Amino acid sequence: MRSPAPLRRALRVLVLSVCFASLGQAQSSRAVIVSGARIRLTKMSGERHGGRLVTLGRDSLSMAAGDGNVTSHALSSIARLEIEEHRHRNVQRGMVIGTLIGAATGAIVGAVEFGHPDLVFDTPGEMAAWGMAFGAGGGLIVGGAVGAIPHSRWRTVPLDGSHVGVQVRPLPAGGHGILLAFTL
Repeated sequence: MRSPAPLRRALRVLVLSVCFASLGQAQSSRAVIVSGARIRLTKMSGERHGGRLVTLGRDSLSMAAGDGNVTSHALSSIARLEIEEHRHRNVQRGMVIGTLIGAATGAIVGAVEFGHPDLVFDTPGEMAAWGMAFGAGGGLIVGGAVGAIPHSRWRTVPLDGSHVGVQVRPLPAGGHGILLAFTL
């Protein structure tokens, strides 16, 4: 028994969307090195360098260090090459974590430091609540400041030239095609 045409069309759309989504992930997972990208490299001798890529050739690369000094390195002398993929800040996450840690610390300190009833605090719970409020405020500020510090995500780039690449490209006659490239 054949399935109805709308069901077959829906199944085709679902299969194609899953395939194209996975192709897009495969394409985006491969690092692309462009001139001006932040890179860091480790030479075979263990020496480390960092800066911005100026040129990348078949057998060497040139990079500009932070002071503007351009140096050239043979690819055969590089043990590891990394490219900065993404630079981000976690301000909101830092504020939330800081608030939670500050509130917990303030509540604990407030409850532990309570000695006896006085003019301001009648119970350990009341002092813990005030400690929690002040601790949460301090944690919010400190967590936000820590979260504002930029963090970089680095990806190692293969230097041997071997990789498999998948790209979806328009065909000359129109439509779309899949390019599967093996570089060895």
